[in-house]
Amino acid sequence: MLILTQGATSENIILTLNEFKTLASPVYTFTAIHVVTKEVISFDLGTDLSAYPDRFNEFNINTSVEFLDASTGQYQYQVKQKADNIQVEVGKLTLNPSTEFAFDGYSPTTTYNGYNG
Repeated sequence: MLILTQGATSENIILTLNEFKTLASPVYTFTAIHVVTKEVISFDLGTDLSAYPDRFNEFNINTSVEFLDASTGQYQYQVKQKADNIQVEVGKLTLNPSTEFAFDGYSPTTTYNGYNG
């Protein structure tokens, strides 16, 4: 599962794309679909930053750009080779809000009436 924070300027994700790739040096397209709203976000992944690309692939994502107006929550994602549209990975993604929700509490005025009888 990938976990991203909305508004972060630089986050690295780790994927395993080499198992199903069919091209020598493909360009990958990352597509995420929100589970509830069905909102679709799609962009090309940049340069593979991995020191061991045969084992895993590492990409840097600017979520403040790619997920600019996206809804926070759960997404299903897929990664495809751009040239031949072959799917090489699927998974789940969580997009967290940029600030944590702070519950201030609810403090109503409580009055009690006592009955004698």
